[in-house]
Amino acid sequence: MAYRLGPMGEGEGEPTAAWWFDRFRASLTAIEHMRFGQVVVDAGTGEIVVCNPRARELLGGWVPDHVQDLVPAGVLGRPAYDELAAHAAAGRDGWRSEVTLHLPPGPSEITVIAATVDQPRLGARAIVALVCPRGEERVFIDSVLPDAAPMQLQFTYDEHLRIRGIDPRMGVYWDDPTKELGALIWVCIHPADIHLVVPWTERLVTGELDRIEYTVRVITHLGNWTPAHFELRRLLSDGDAPIAVTLTLVGEFKDTIAAGQLTPRERAVVAALFDGHRVPQIAARDDVSVKTLRNQLTAVYRKLGVADQGELLGSYHRPVDVPHPVPDLRSWVPPASRLA
Repeated sequence: MAYRLGPMGEGEGEPTAAWWFDRFRASLTAIEHMRFGQVVVDAGTGEIVVCNPRARELLGGWVPDHVQDLVPAGVLGRPAYDELAAHAAAGRDGWRSEVTLHLPPGPSEITVIAATVDQPRLGARAIVALVCPRGEERVFIDSVLPDAAPMQLQFTYDEHLRIRGIDPRMGVYWDDPTKELGALIWVCIHPADIHLVVPWTERLVTGELDRIEYTVRVITHLGNWTPAHFELRRLLSDGDAPIAVTLTLVGEFKDTIAAGQLTPRERAVVAALFDGHRVPQIAARDDVSVKTLRNQLTAVYRKLGVADQGELLGSYHRPVDVPHPVPDLRSWVPPASRLA
């Protein structure tokens, strides 16, 4: 996955992998208050690049220079380490492992939820991991939005997702909102949702799509997670901020249908349901029988893990890569003519 994570060294000479990881170190200080442990590892060397205070606490106050040093120290068993290393080597977008750490006064069971971030140009790969005691890995959702949290925030970015314009209310979340967004995004968005964000954002940056939207879990200034809906648009200009983003804190969580999760035909049918069309109308439009269409929808429900159309519409967003239908103006009758 070739995802551009921040600027590529304007005026700084040829960027290197070390330069890339320095951007993580500088930016992740913005979220040191998280109630979850956060660790960033150089997948090539095993070096622990960033470890926030909560992660240090979970490790008993001792953090080695390299993650593999946990094995000879007796903190992490060899089988568990090999499992984690295999996940990292595979480059999986988001994965979860449960490991047992052997710390005084006794073994501690830890859950690791992680995502890999590739930077092919530099030949580098990072592992961004969230760690917490087993049983506490559930997502904390605010039942009521924090009093100080704005409901909606506006941003603009350049082609490298560097901030060009930022809502001043971002100060609610961290003191210095101008830190490198390319690094912050990996720890501000829950690792389990990253596999959706990356491919859709890549399609926007490369110009394949002009608009994308998704709802993911983001960290709040209280240190817990809450759903936020993102809408990203490419602007019709050649300026230095061609991407506009609207972030809206919401009270419900809706999933984005991932690329490749449904066939193009199935995505078109689902989009028609979101547009308010009934099954007989869609069947007539597509010149198939109602029975055939219902069989297709049954396959869709199975793939998406929902029971019926109502659960589908309530649990997912409309597929954004299916264009909205253009009304046929030839069938439109002006209001005055109707009254005549």
